[in-house]
This record gives sequence, structure tokens and C-alpha cells, in this order.
Amino acid sequence: MPKYKPFIYIWVILLGPTVVGCLSIEQMAPSVGPQFESVAIKRDTSMALLESGRQVYLVDCSRCHSVEPIRRYTMTKWQDIIPRMAQKSKLSDSKSAALRAYIVAVNDLSQRESELN
Repeated sequence: MPKYKPFIYIWVILLGPTVVGCLSIEQMAPSVGPQFESVAIKRDTSMALLESGRQVYLVDCSRCHSVEPIRRYTMTKWQDIIPRMAQKSKLSDSKSAALRAYIVAVNDLSQRESELN
């Protein structure tokens, strides 16, 4: 057996969960990248606000519960969830607005992707 083989197993064991964790976060809350630019223009918002909303989702929302995939809920359901959870967690108006903008943008992208398929 080559002497480097045990090191491969160690790397797989150590890095495997990290890679899977990154992928699942991307699936739950997509990174704000070039695909969001047209949505930001359409919604008259900034990429910085969308990124801020993603951070609110990943950091603030996960303080009380696990992060759910944004696409799990319809926009109608999110319109009920956001104000209730923002009040419960005492989110500032600016954080709440950023969160809403990000969720709307993800929903817009999701709709566009389903129209293309």
C-alpha cells in the first residue's frame, strides 16, 4: 500500500463534511452572484442589499432555528413568515428589509429557472 494512501482517507474524513456543508448552504441560501444582477435591476435594489439579506438569513435566522431552504416556501408564505419572525427576533427594519429583498430575489430566480425548464 502506498504510504500516502492513509493521508487521503484522513483528508476525505476531515474535508468531506465541510464540502457537503458548503453545498447544502448554497442550496438553502444561494450566494449572491452574477445571476442576481438582473433581479436587482428589476427590483431596483442593490447587490449589497441582497448580500446583506443573505447574511441576515444565515446568521440571524439561524440563532433560533436551523436554516431552511428558501425555495421551500412560496412568496405568499414568506410574506407571513418574515414579519412574524422579524418581530420575534427583534430584527431592525434595515435587516428585515434586506432579508425580504434577498428572499424575493431568490424567489424571482427560482421562477425564472422553472420557466426555462
